[in-house]
Parts: sequence; C-alpha cells; structure tokens
Amino acid sequence: MRGDGHRWDQEDEDTILSYYRGDGTFGDRPFLRLFGKRLLPPPPLEASGIPPFKPEKEYEQFVIGTDTGEEVRVTSDPAELANYFGANPGNPHYLTPVYFRREVLNKYYADPDRYTVEDGYVRCAGLWGL
Repeated sequence: MRGDGHRWDQEDEDTILSYYRGDGTFGDRPFLRLFGKRLLPPPPLEASGIPPFKPEKEYEQFVIGTDTGEEVRVTSDPAELANYFGANPGNPHYLTPVYFRREVLNKYYADPDRYTVEDGYVRCAGLWGL
C-alpha cells in the first residue's frame, strides 16, 4: 500500500467486510475500497413453496343456484367436482354454470371499443372470449 492508508476487516459467522482507504494512490486522488459479503439464511421450509411444504391452494366458491332462498355455493377445486370420468358422483359437475351480479360486467359494458358483451359470452377485441 502506498501513502497513508487506513484498513480494517470485520468477520463474523455470516458477514465479511474489508475496508481500505489510501491517500494519493492514483496521483493526487484519494482511493477507497470496500469489499463485503453477507450470507442470507434461506426462508423456512414452510415458506419455500416446495412440496410437501407448499401451502394448500385456496379455491374460490361460486353460486350455482338457490335452495329455499339461500344461495347454493360450490368450490372450484377440481378434485371435489364431478367430471365425465366418474369422479365425485353426487357433487356438481366441473362445467356447472355459475351466477353472478350484473355489476360484475360493468367493466366490459363501460369499454365497448374493446369488449363485446353477448348473452352468456364476453369477447375482448378478438383476443379472448369467456
């Protein structure tokens, strides 16, 4: 090291720092260098998203009708719905129509240049349909 300098090092179990300051190292300009590493611990396994620690997925529930004035709700979890292969007999089919309030469509009615709303169908400028 040239000129007057100051140096220090710091180490612990997860951090390494090295500091050096020198005067006149590059002609008349001072020089400063700081190197460092810090090891970050991994997240807990429960937060990793890796099975078997992956959190259980939450499925939405939908209204599929009414029964004595009460809404009949069903989960959208495909493992609990019936299908064409005989899964979950007695449960609603995974293609059961769902019902919602008209206000849900306000976003689409408000932008007729982008969306087309038809009976039972919504289109977005030829990009998708629902």
